[in-house]
Amino acid sequence: MTASDDEELVRRTAEAFGRALADGEIEPYLELLDPEIEFEIASPMKGGSVRAHGHDELRSYLEEAAAEYTELVLEPEEVRELAMGRFLVLGLWHGRVRDGMRFGTPLAALLDVKDGKVVRLRGFLDEQQALAAI
Repeated sequence: MTASDDEELVRRTAEAFGRALADGEIEPYLELLDPEIEFEIASPMKGGSVRAHGHDELRSYLEEAAAEYTELVLEPEEVRELAMGRFLVLGLWHGRVRDGMRFGTPLAALLDVKDGKVVRLRGFLDEQQALAAI
């Protein structure tokens, strides 16, 4: 895959995450990820972070989290390749939880790509946290 292919994969992955949670489209999201994905995201709703290793653990988390959202949109506004196969995604995510409350927050994530799959995904509350984790 070329760098532009990897960048497109990263954009599709960010957008598919929102559909996995809001619309239950979990399997199409998992198809973009390596079966041994290392997944960790900040989760204010969980009071810390969520970690999952592999499709099975991640599927369980997504199924549980999907029950919380009626709408979730991730808008990757900027994708930067920081090193070969490592990307920083900046943007916004917004939506509505089941109780009707709307929310919006910045999106910052580091994704590592290898052989056409995302092998590691780490989500942060802001760009500074993401850059500090490199």
